[in-house]
Amino acid sequence: MGLISKNLEDLGVETAIEKNVDIDDKYESNLTFLQYLINGYIQKKKYDLHFDFGKNKNEEILNDKNEYEKFKKD
Repeated sequence: MGLISKNLEDLGVETAIEKNVDIDDKYESNLTFLQYLINGYIQKKKYDLHFDFGKNKNEEILNDKNEYEKFKKD
């Protein structure tokens, strides 16, 4: 665990090693992180895209399944 932590810190990732962690609660997020680490995605940049079509249109896209599907196709 120490070697993995050191390598991550060399990449600029802050790490912490915990004891007595409830495995069931963190299994999914740990598995995802491990997949990113192994595949090299940990070094990729993350982009968050935000679209603003106005309050009403945003709500319609987020809450209406048909509008959401139309939005994805366009």
